[in-house]
Amino acid sequence: NEEIPIKSLKGYKKSKIIMVSNQDNLKTARELNDGFGSIVCTPHPTIDIDLIDLRRDRMRLLLESRSNLIVMPARHSSEKRSETSKGLLEIIEGIAPILIECSELRLQLYEWGDAVDETKKLILKLGIGGKVEWSNIVTRKILKYRMANAFAVIDQLKIPAFGAISTDAIGIGVPLLTSSNKSINENFFGKDAPIFA
Repeated sequence: NEEIPIKSLKGYKKSKIIMVSNQDNLKTARELNDGFGSIVCTPHPTIDIDLIDLRRDRMRLLLESRSNLIVMPARHSSEKRSETSKGLLEIIEGIAPILIECSELRLQLYEWGDAVDETKKLILKLGIGGKVEWSNIVTRKILKYRMANAFAVIDQLKIPAFGAISTDAIGIGVPLLTSSNKSINENFFGKDAPIFA
């Protein structure tokens, strides 16, 4: 995996116990460790009290803000690197007709990853530039607040697992579109996540 630093690669290969908290890294951990040690899966760290408070406040926040914002904070990864691509271009192509049809809906994207320019070109080509808000990377606390104010959250659809964005969205109770894998969820949480497949 090109995104894992060399020092970490050595750790994956030599460690007797590897703790993985990001579902995206489970496949890589298994491949690199190659049976040398045991892999322990733990849920992605989150602060429950934040999620509980935001879940409680969500309806009030939505009534106050009248938000019609779809938040999609996933990293923009090149479609050429299939192992890290999150399918954002396909999602944007699929949601474009909905954004055009529903005048009040807007899409919020975040400027991070190696394929932001590719995404911006597609948005211009689809004619939805006026429906898309771009944000710099924000703290996780701010992102959770934005998700609590959102009409819906979209994570990613290509990697057969989900990480902090999806975990937080489920905790907050915001409608979520994401990829999910029952066996991976059971590895991390002890049972499948409370979502409809």
